[in-house]
Amino acid sequence: MTSSPKPTLPIRKPNATTLITFQIIFVLAAIFSLGVVFGQCGRRGGTWSVRVIWGKSTGGSRGVEVVGITNGSDLLRDVRVNVHADEVAELGVERHKAMAFVGIMTGYGSAGRRRSLRSTWMPSDQRSLLRMEEETGLAMRFVIGKTSDKAQAQELENEVLEHDDFMVLDMEQERLKPAYKTLLFLRAAYALYDCDFYVRVGDDIYLRPDRLSLLLAGDRSHPQTYLGCMTRDEDPLGPPLNPYEKSLVGGKYLLHAQRSIYALSTDLVANLISLGHDRLRMLGSEDATIGAWMVAMNVSFEHNALLCSSECSTRSIVVTDFPSCSGLCEAEEKLLELHGEETCSKSPTIAEYALRFLEWGMLANHKESGQEKLKHALREKH
Repeated sequence: MTSSPKPTLPIRKPNATTLITFQIIFVLAAIFSLGVVFGQCGRRGGTWSVRVIWGKSTGGSRGVEVVGITNGSDLLRDVRVNVHADEVAELGVERHKAMAFVGIMTGYGSAGRRRSLRSTWMPSDQRSLLRMEEETGLAMRFVIGKTSDKAQAQELENEVLEHDDFMVLDMEQERLKPAYKTLLFLRAAYALYDCDFYVRVGDDIYLRPDRLSLLLAGDRSHPQTYLGCMTRDEDPLGPPLNPYEKSLVGGKYLLHAQRSIYALSTDLVANLISLGHDRLRMLGSEDATIGAWMVAMNVSFEHNALLCSSECSTRSIVVTDFPSCSGLCEAEEKLLELHGEETCSKSPTIAEYALRFLEWGMLANHKESGQEKLKHALREKH
């Protein structure tokens, strides 16, 4: 007796909507896996804001003297660091790991800018700061000096209490030359964070942190890298952006990165701060001063025009109004305006690269760290 044929079910091919849904799920999983790896920095209890106090180590040592984290203030943890912060590893100091530390230079008259930044690309609280670190590998803090004005000091304490996102240098903000403030910032950041890069940015730029993370994760053959939007400044002897430099010969500064943003690799920072501030020439222009120091060292200058875009695009990393202003003109309002543009705030980056990881099979077939996956992706792309 012949058996009747078994009924067969029609094979349904997944439609485009189903494929897109699966891709989105995989992309989210990829981003989460990167976050797990990058999120090792900053995982600590208590307040995140610190007051960096400069001390001198005993016995003539020029290393870092981190006496400890004390409860000198309910709002700011006190960390004592020697002014020559160049031998951290030898002292066994615990440094929090991150791919990069981003110091946002700010002042006591810039509360409005900070509000706009926290409403746009800068995280506004501790949880958001941690999420930013997990997603991009970037630790971020506002950097400011101390003040003798009691009203300003109280305003800062109120801001710390609400947002907990400051690094306060124990030097008078009003007396700090911009270049010296940057040098103190680098010493403090290097003492507290173990990073591949240390980034100085102004509080008047529009930044895409995710794209900055991708840029910093790229492979570089030179251990001492100076990364920024390079310029020579056509007229360094006059206003509005540059102070008069009586010691300058000629009509241009040496090649240097615009002050809106630049990044220094960890080896470069270590060598720079080992010199001591008394051995470094301070010019009136902060960015030109840094550039002059770089010329005197064995440094790789890396120019990237995406760090000084005049308008948002699908590739721009930083938007400024240079040369009309060092950052954005009327930054408090312009930041919010730019963030409202879809091209500025919503054009994809991280998800795009995570999807490329899936296409190349990297997330499934490789066990290296999230940062290494990112570097492989960049190599494949180029």
